[in-house]
Amino acid sequence: MLKLAERMVMSFSAGVSIALRNTIEEWNARNEATQLDMARKSLYVGNAETEILQALKFIQHLCQKNPSTRHLVRNAELIPMIVDVLKSSSRRVRCKALEILHVVVEEDDDNKEILAEGDTVRTIVKFLSHEQSKEREEATYLLYELSKSETLSEKIGSVNGAILILVGMASSKSENVLTVEKADKTLKNLEKCENNVKQMVDYGKLQPLLTLILEGLHVQPHYTYGN
Repeated sequence: MLKLAERMVMSFSAGVSIALRNTIEEWNARNEATQLDMARKSLYVGNAETEILQALKFIQHLCQKNPSTRHLVRNAELIPMIVDVLKSSSRRVRCKALEILHVVVEEDDDNKEILAEGDTVRTIVKFLSHEQSKEREEATYLLYELSKSETLSEKIGSVNGAILILVGMASSKSENVLTVEKADKTLKNLEKCENNVKQMVDYGKLQPLLTLILEGLHVQPHYTYGN
């Protein structure tokens, strides 16, 4: 009889635990939905810097706490809004937006595709021309993540000046070491597209072409250096 009572207590406790856990999860989901809605209302260029930064930090916290919640950011259509605040006159907002976009698209192909819509990749590349700035670093990290997609590699390479700037950064002696490393890794990802390889040859970076030849891949005649 005692063992039966113990089993009943344990069964009851397990049921309470499951119900409590479900309640907590439902509360968290509602809370996150409310905060995402607040973030939507804050992500406008005309709003105060502190308001925009707070919204961006919440999105960052949400994605880093649980990477699987990145779809919530996508479904709430926040990605285009984060892109839009890259136009802000506040350097802090622009830097944070680049950082958050990196977090949002990390290992998420669907989010990458949404981010790359329109002229966004060109906008990100423009930040590479900001000499020795935090924006330049964050833009490099973001482009590296985007370049993992073969489709986006081609799109990055098609932006006028993108490969030239990355080649310069990858060989820089004055650039931040991590930025140099990311620029170099981005170029390696861009090598997946033959049009990008041709540009690299034009800028004096021959190794990608040699790699194509050694791998026995078909190389177009215009890849001959000096033509």
